[in-house]
Amino acid sequence: METVKIGIIGCGEFSAFHIRALSQFPDVRITAVCSRNSANSQKSVQLIQESCPPPDDEPVAVYTDYADIVHHPNLDAVTVCTPPPVHAGPAIAAANAGKHVFCEGPMAVDLGQCDAMIAAARSKQIRITVQHTNRFNRNARMAKKALSEGLLGKVLMAKMDFFAPGAGDAYSGLATHNWRATWKGSGG
Repeated sequence: METVKIGIIGCGEFSAFHIRALSQFPDVRITAVCSRNSANSQKSVQLIQESCPPPDDEPVAVYTDYADIVHHPNLDAVTVCTPPPVHAGPAIAAANAGKHVFCEGPMAVDLGQCDAMIAAARSKQIRITVQHTNRFNRNARMAKKALSEGLLGKVLMAKMDFFAPGAGDAYSGLATHNWRATWKGSGG
């Protein structure tokens, strides 16, 4: 199998999850990272070197602008790990450069951005996919199994609450310190 070369756009908290996950695949190499924060870039490079060192000590390229990383010559795809309000820019730039895109969820914070991302991917015939963590968590799998087996009878309505340490109540205004817990920051 041919090696797939990946770039990481956004080197904050979630990039470490992507780096560790990608390091599990022997035919994947992370060849470049991009962050406006140089300390975060260096942390990501260090984690890459520890988790999935490039062959022949090939250095991991470091960029500060997503418009540049998408033109890295040794890149097949990118993962977009920026905050949701800025998913669209890097995803569209990568698609326009012919790179496949794996985007952290949510895809974007409004339908217009989502439509633009999809249009860019279709125009270049590349794949764009969005990460949906809760689909695979234990509670969601148990609920799906109970529904599939008819254990709950006819379900007329369901509600799911997600609690994250420090997030507060996302929609009451108590979480204005945490962008992940706001409509504007995470799309709701």
